[in-house]
Amino acid sequence: MVECSINDSEQLKRKMRNAELAHFGYIFTVGATEQENGTVDVRAAGGKQQGKHRIEEVIAHFTHLSKTRCHPMEDFPGAPPSPDKAPAAE
Repeated sequence: MVECSINDSEQLKRKMRNAELAHFGYIFTVGATEQENGTVDVRAAGGKQQGKHRIEEVIAHFTHLSKTRCHPMEDFPGAPPSPDKAPAAE
């Protein structure tokens, strides 16, 4: 399912909070900078930041997930590591 919100009267933080409460798997944010650079800011469920990715990378990632039926919360290549996947301190 995909939902798009372009309501300018609603603040971005509120939109993101509403998406989190609705348990969206991913939240994509595109502002003027992202539009100019051809990127998308990606956030996974739970507010986990995945970073900015080129649109082609996002399409490739979801194509991969669809074809391989991988876990939907699989990190984007190059995303910051999850706290649960971070290397253990020695």
